[in-house]
Amino acid sequence: MSLCAHCNAPSSTRCSLCQSVYYCSPEHIRADWPSHKLDCYVKPPKDALSLSDCVRKKVTGILFAEDADEPRLIQLNVLIGYTRTGQTWQTLNLRPYLPDDEKRGRARVRLDGPMVPGEGGIKLGLMSDVFYRRNFTSDGSQRNRCIERSTKGKMAHPWSGPFIMLRRTHLDTSYDVVMEQDLPMLMKFFTTGQMSGFS
Repeated sequence: MSLCAHCNAPSSTRCSLCQSVYYCSPEHIRADWPSHKLDCYVKPPKDALSLSDCVRKKVTGILFAEDADEPRLIQLNVLIGYTRTGQTWQTLNLRPYLPDDEKRGRARVRLDGPMVPGEGGIKLGLMSDVFYRRNFTSDGSQRNRCIERSTKGKMAHPWSGPFIMLRRTHLDTSYDVVMEQDLPMLMKFFTTGQMSGFS
């Protein structure tokens, strides 16, 4: 029998998002959300192997919070697994920094950057994902002061709401950013506004 994450009472109702914790009542789901949202993931794909076979890790990203003066490093929870056909999948918990609701859905742009040294001296092509609010220009999001200050006001668009950058691999899994390597690529994106990669 599973136990409620809030009160340890026997429970059979799972979190509808991540399916990994149990609650005995809707009230306890709401009461535990401020704590659980830091560890909650988007539901894995339907053809995912069991959650017990998944890898849980933390990945360092760069956050441009709309009310901050400068970007900062953050830790994000990542869940990585395989489908029954052997494909890699991952889910990121962006909620603590980039809330996802029906009016402000998320989107991302993929950027290709410079070659950087990898393990064993091998040069790797730097790739990254930048996450943001899909309709940031029209959803009432606050203008991003952090981007405005970082670009010295030379923003290609009225960037609004929070932006998060993570490095990515060719397998579409995320790994830690390195501020001094990744920040110049992000600044170029914010000042040129090359939107062709938006998805």
